[in-house]
Amino acid sequence: MIYSLDKKEARPLAKDEQCNNSDQRAFCKVDTNELHRRIASRAEEYLRELFGDKFDRAQNGSFRVGSKGSLAISVKDGVLLWYSHDEGIGGDAIALWQRERGGTAGEALCAVAAWAGIAPTPNGESYQHNKTVEANPPPPFKPTSPTPADWSKQWAECLTRATDERLAPIAAERGVSLEFLRYAAAQGWLGFYGSNNVAFPVINGDGLTVACHYRLPDRSWRYEPNGQGTHPLVIGDPIKAGIAWVFESQWDALSVLDALAVHEDADSFTKYFAVIVTRGAGNGALATKAAAGCKTLVAWPQNDRPNRRTGKVPSDDWMQAIGATAPAGMAVRRAETPQEHEDAGAWCKAARPSREDVLAVVADAFQTEAGKSQNDTLTDSATAPTAMIATINGKPALQLPGDGRPLGDFAEDCGRMLAAQSIFARKGCAFTLNPEGQKLEPATPTWLRSWAEKHVCCYKSRTSNGQEMRLASTMTEDSAKVVLAAPQFLENLRRVERFHPCRLPVIRRDGTIELLPEGHDTESATYTAPGSPYPLDMTVEDALVLINQTFAEFPFAEDAGRSKAVAVAAMLTVFAGSIMEEGATRPVFLYLGNAEGTGKTTAARLAGICYGAVAAESAPTEESEWQKKLLSAVIGGRRLLLLDNLKGNLDSPSLEAYTTASRYGGRILGASKEFEGEACATVLITGNRLTVSPDMRRRALIVELFMHELRAEDRHFSRRMDDPALLALRPRLLAACWALVKSWDIAGRPAASRMNSSFPRWCDTIGGIVEHAGLACPTAPAELNGMGDTDTRDISKLAAEIVPGTRYTFAEIADLCADNGLFERFTSDLDGEELSRRAKSAFPKVLRQYDRRRISSGLQFFIEGEGHARRYLAK
Repeated sequence: MIYSLDKKEARPLAKDEQCNNSDQRAFCKVDTNELHRRIASRAEEYLRELFGDKFDRAQNGSFRVGSKGSLAISVKDGVLLWYSHDEGIGGDAIALWQRERGGTAGEALCAVAAWAGIAPTPNGESYQHNKTVEANPPPPFKPTSPTPADWSKQWAECLTRATDERLAPIAAERGVSLEFLRYAAAQGWLGFYGSNNVAFPVINGDGLTVACHYRLPDRSWRYEPNGQGTHPLVIGDPIKAGIAWVFESQWDALSVLDALAVHEDADSFTKYFAVIVTRGAGNGALATKAAAGCKTLVAWPQNDRPNRRTGKVPSDDWMQAIGATAPAGMAVRRAETPQEHEDAGAWCKAARPSREDVLAVVADAFQTEAGKSQNDTLTDSATAPTAMIATINGKPALQLPGDGRPLGDFAEDCGRMLAAQSIFARKGCAFTLNPEGQKLEPATPTWLRSWAEKHVCCYKSRTSNGQEMRLASTMTEDSAKVVLAAPQFLENLRRVERFHPCRLPVIRRDGTIELLPEGHDTESATYTAPGSPYPLDMTVEDALVLINQTFAEFPFAEDAGRSKAVAVAAMLTVFAGSIMEEGATRPVFLYLGNAEGTGKTTAARLAGICYGAVAAESAPTEESEWQKKLLSAVIGGRRLLLLDNLKGNLDSPSLEAYTTASRYGGRILGASKEFEGEACATVLITGNRLTVSPDMRRRALIVELFMHELRAEDRHFSRRMDDPALLALRPRLLAACWALVKSWDIAGRPAASRMNSSFPRWCDTIGGIVEHAGLACPTAPAELNGMGDTDTRDISKLAAEIVPGTRYTFAEIADLCADNGLFERFTSDLDGEELSRRAKSAFPKVLRQYDRRRISSGLQFFIEGEGHARRYLAK
């Protein structure tokens, strides 16, 4: 049969329409009906022969070739047809071969027949393929709207609203698991339109998302936008799977998929069957169009009662429409849910069927007369529904790579089957939670080999006496290494950027502030650890009482409440840092005491109360250690870094770079891979009489603790602040922080009264929350004695000792400083009666920072000359 294309349909060419090719050099006698049937059933394989991997599949089963899909290819009535939008011409599979490979039509026919396994015989008749005509080919589903709009961006917004707060009521209503609904939302099957209207995507025949189908509170359904036509919801690839399960309602489909636990075994779903939802009993014919090229449909009709007026049963009409429109070679089977339930969704909710129960229903559809339709021509070899979901020892079966099993396919299947587990994609690497569940860490091949076996059973396939044998086996180290680096694996994992130890607030794209749900949140790419509830209804008055009681016995300096305000600001920064705009910088918090026992470490641990009784870490002493420490925090997605008891002077270029930039990167330890991520950790540093460089001073906020007692043990406390006390206090402090954030949000989000150019957006948010609560301004300047930024203070005092216009040698400047107690970390570093070699090297570098700078009112500091001729003066 020879086909032609016109604007509406593909039709056989009449004799007078067929083109003659008198100069053909190859003549073949071929059963073209059989040839087209074979090509249509192997359409993807045929296109790969012609185009390699340079084609894409639309969700409706059609194909596109070219960066903009300029060549459209689909299967219509068992014939592969193509159309070039650029050239305005089209034809059948043989014409496509000739177009790509050249030669005559007869030569193309012989070549295609050989590819399809049909042996042509010489004949005096020539084959004449479709005449190419300037016409548009029909899409498998022609939308009712002549110009469908791309609604994919709007649907992406709907997906971001699929939070646990919105999914949980749906899970309870429909009797499906929350874990499955999370998976469904992550796959793009389910979202929310508006605020809380559950919605499903509407995808046309070209694979374009053109609308959503959503439910109003009165339980009626609407389309947004209107006029895009009715299209089935297609999940998976019917042609690739060969079997499609058809449902009237999306709820029936989701309930059955949840019972099958496809969120735990994605491979079984995508590999063995697809799902088609017709969105109503009147749309049965849409199923066969959506499944064009599929061998078997398993229809799940609802147990409808006869219509009182017409006497007709809607589900029977639905089944009849499917059977009547199914092409030759497509078998239709009927899956019967128990009659005591209205439909598959009600059955799953009431009876809680297992995976085996669902498969038994499908098995019955293949074995009983009730399950057959007029188009059922399948042999017994195709009726093994239990093969649709392969398991070994109760776990999803995952075939290891080997002969006929490329590593890329193994990596892709591995990603799909593990997508719902605690493994995530982050910046081109696979990450998992550390054993304590407190941070993210890179997944290693050794870890993957054993961890994967908790969720899947890897096996090798062997054949013995014509029977396949599956032997459980562990993936090799090399295979695990390839999987972790494979894009096929990473593309299937959920994206994560940060880790939260409990529910913390975030600002959504629409500007609203809300607490993140436990588990993975798609929009913010955040994983929140479960199991840390706290009250959400504390008033701001109660919150302030609790905060004042908590900090009542800390010996804050007499600075009008500034130090206490900074301590509260540090706690709010850890709690609510995600409400700041992405890329916003935040201060380093320094807890400085005048002696040991001031409580600086406990105050810092209160700031990290989100993480429980957080452990303090030793502070780095070398610059290389600072680099490793900060990169480790970035790689782990950590939001808190508490460095305890730093001594001497804090002057780290790495820390300054970390706090200045929104991103930080470096080489992963033990690997050749570079990593760059958010510099989002709040850094807390404690120290006794710690001094800091001027660069660090302007990037930090300081909590000053001053103990008047001579000995720390002389202090008496009415409240304990050990680990058990902190853990007991944690839920209430989290509730207090949330109360302060909510109050600030309701008040219009006022900013702090004083800005700091090093972290202005922090001042707009966290600083504003602190002041709105009635505390002091945390960005007010700190007046410290003998700690903090002593360099700036000392250079100002030096100005009073220098005679203006007099040129001083370095030795003379050093003596002036020593006599007046300035720059003591250098002037007290002696080797005999002179400065040590280290001091002689480091002190001039500090002085050089003030060259040509105004060090007091009307006095400017200058450095002239080099080496021994260098002189210092003020004028």
